[in-house]
Amino acid sequence: MTVYLLKIIIWFIAIKSGASLICYQCDDVWITPPHLKVPSGCVKMEVNHTYCTMTYIFYDDVRGYVRIKSETGHAAYHYDEDFALLGLTIRSNGSFQYGVTYHCITDGCNEPNLDKIKLLFSSTTIDHNTNTILPLLYTTSPESPVVCSNYTNYTNPGECYKQNNTNIGCSRCFTTIDGATNEICATCLGNIDQPFDILGDERAYLLKTRTTKNHYYDVYCNIRECNTMENIQKVQKLHRYDFDYDQFLEKSISSSLFINKYLSIFILLFYCF
Repeated sequence: MTVYLLKIIIWFIAIKSGASLICYQCDDVWITPPHLKVPSGCVKMEVNHTYCTMTYIFYDDVRGYVRIKSETGHAAYHYDEDFALLGLTIRSNGSFQYGVTYHCITDGCNEPNLDKIKLLFSSTTIDHNTNTILPLLYTTSPESPVVCSNYTNYTNPGECYKQNNTNIGCSRCFTTIDGATNEICATCLGNIDQPFDILGDERAYLLKTRTTKNHYYDVYCNIRECNTMENIQKVQKLHRYDFDYDQFLEKSISSSLFINKYLSIFILLFYCF
């Protein structure tokens, strides 16, 4: 009878954890670095999402926001562990934004705690070096049309660009690197609006396995052959990402939340016997 009851409990826990997640949902709060705040209007609720999240984003090192929500947006990557997602975007007018989203997979792991928000901030390094990168990718007086590099390692190059492309009508060059497959596509694009993104970089730092996953690296530029791999590699060396696993994991309260949850389950099973 006890074994049967144990199986029922384990089955219930498995169904419960697979069907939903309990996350905090809060109103966004505006912040200025390094004056971080805890969002208001927080409620703890069951959501049909894959991750609880805690985000901070800054615009131009001037102001930004803290967001505590939940999401399924990155479920396609099949990360079954907590991870920090770092992102950087630079625009042709010199503006930029950067930040990090902490994704976690246990109930209540995104608790709106100021110490946790500060820990996420202090564990992350994003040196954007916009003023150095901008002249390599953008000019206010481009050629017309812009001459771009056409290159791809796709099995079928036609998926990236047309073989007879002679840069006619190009207003900017483009290179994208798929972090999951290492596929590269470099070509040109037609008419665009001003300003436009010139660089986008997104990387995931998996906390359990301590591995880095590159999601994508996109460059849009309007200088002659600015989208060559040689130039892209030069730009990649000018901005720096880093996530301090040791600092975050040593002090993070998420591990204690995990332990407390399963300690309660153990106690429940103990009393069933």
